[in-house]
Amino acid sequence: MLNRWECYTDRAQYVEEEKQEVMIIIETDTDWNMSEDNIQVKIYSLSKMMERITNLSWDLSGSKRCARVKSSMQQVGGYGVEVCCGNTVMCSTAFDIVVDYKDNLRYGFLSRFTEEDIDEEDVLYANKLHINMLQFYDWMYRHDKLVPDKERYQNPMGCDMSSKAIRRKINACSKYGIRPYAYGAVYAAGKDFYEDHKDWAMYKLDKTPIMFADWLVYMNIASGTGWNSYIKNQFKEAIEQFGFLGIHMDTYGYPKSGWDQEGNIINLAENFPLLINQTNEAVKEVNPKAGVIFNCVNNWPVDTVAGANQDGVYIEVWPPNNTYRDLTLLIQKAQQLSGRQVILAAYMKPFAGISSEEEHKKAEHACLLAFAVIHAAGGHQLVFGEKGGILCEGYYVNYTQMREEFLPVVRSYNDFIVRYSDLIYAKETMDISMTASDGINEDITFSCEETGIGFSSCGKADRIWCMIKEWSHYIGISMINLIGSDDQWNEKKSEIVIEIPNIKVRLLLEKEINGIYYSTPDDLNCEIHPLEYCIDHSNNGRFIEVTVPSLKVWDYLWIDCSEERE
Repeated sequence: MLNRWECYTDRAQYVEEEKQEVMIIIETDTDWNMSEDNIQVKIYSLSKMMERITNLSWDLSGSKRCARVKSSMQQVGGYGVEVCCGNTVMCSTAFDIVVDYKDNLRYGFLSRFTEEDIDEEDVLYANKLHINMLQFYDWMYRHDKLVPDKERYQNPMGCDMSSKAIRRKINACSKYGIRPYAYGAVYAAGKDFYEDHKDWAMYKLDKTPIMFADWLVYMNIASGTGWNSYIKNQFKEAIEQFGFLGIHMDTYGYPKSGWDQEGNIINLAENFPLLINQTNEAVKEVNPKAGVIFNCVNNWPVDTVAGANQDGVYIEVWPPNNTYRDLTLLIQKAQQLSGRQVILAAYMKPFAGISSEEEHKKAEHACLLAFAVIHAAGGHQLVFGEKGGILCEGYYVNYTQMREEFLPVVRSYNDFIVRYSDLIYAKETMDISMTASDGINEDITFSCEETGIGFSSCGKADRIWCMIKEWSHYIGISMINLIGSDDQWNEKKSEIVIEIPNIKVRLLLEKEINGIYYSTPDDLNCEIHPLEYCIDHSNNGRFIEVTVPSLKVWDYLWIDCSEERE
């Protein structure tokens, strides 16, 4: 029997004063009179129901019923949307309202722009994941000439391209409130270009040009050079001719320095922030709303570029950043240096070359753990794109198609980080994981009498990782289930997730409590669950004891000590 419910918003993100609209689609093959059912839409801000919408107007077409529901939320923050039939949540989504898109960046990718890829289904998919930035990967004609002169062409890797398809997808991005970013390597040129501009290149000490993969030549990006001016104009032309709203300034990690033709050393760590600032200024001359983002390959040189004028800090993760703990340290350092959103391009190698259901499940488990760790730490993972695609290597065209059965889980995890963004991305938080819990610390303890499993404050293998943050009137705890798993974020895991029941949390807390709640993306609806708690007094003070009923992959528990009462 067909009975499928789906809902999603009309934009990936809303800026203040933009009106929100939710599309609801129900497909059923039963003879069902909508007016007889108690269907309602509930809008939540954390634990508070902000709006209840009833008396929906339905359009009927065969087995499909559609409704558009307008919401009137105005306050900046994250919201949950639940479509209910009676007391049962049938489907859900989320949205956020921001002052500026840079307040919460969610980055995805597109990599196919042939005449056959002219539809907007991939952009709609990104919208359903609330991705508000899309990198148009390898869209260009050449590394040294971005904008093509004709409608159909081949990119530098020989892939067929269609300018019409690119423009259609950029227009779709505008429709869904997604910012399209044009990929552009900051210092790569073809050999023919180099032959005509040898004085623009970077050289090794022996005066031979520095090459990438024996087919691209590295050019000198230093201020005042011919290439510096040329590539900035190429970026401006991409914004002007296609309507991109940003430039993804790519680098390759190597080299870190070079020499110009006159024998002067070029320190790239010093020159990159200047180029970022100049490019940001240049693209804003074309469109004041345009921006840039720069690739710090394996975190280099984040110390010099984090403070540059870019939309966020973007780090492409490679070994030796192999552990879950490494991911959090990358995010923490970049946030401390920049005060901006941090995006980790953390490609999921376990999806590469797989075919069997068992292999997919092992890769999916690894994906959820990495996603949970990165977002619980306050970052964002670039890994999803196309229509159901996931990146497994640095060449985006070779993405893997995820199983249909896994797509609702991916939707739920992306809903979760938006619905609870006020908690996950709260400003001015203090990470107290290593000072309040574990080791000699007893302010917050965790236990599970039924299983006897262990807990960790730093992502140890075969433990439940408890990330604890404190701010304002809240304590937030992410519990991430590494039971049965190692601490390597980019390796396959077991296809079976070991679900942990009844986790007891004990907190030393000398504050009045407004409520204790938990939620999880693993239930596919991200519903909020209020929890009962008890109070125990000891010589050290007042302890709060609460039990989280189950943990699959990622649970989020928070204690609300605000003065507001329900």
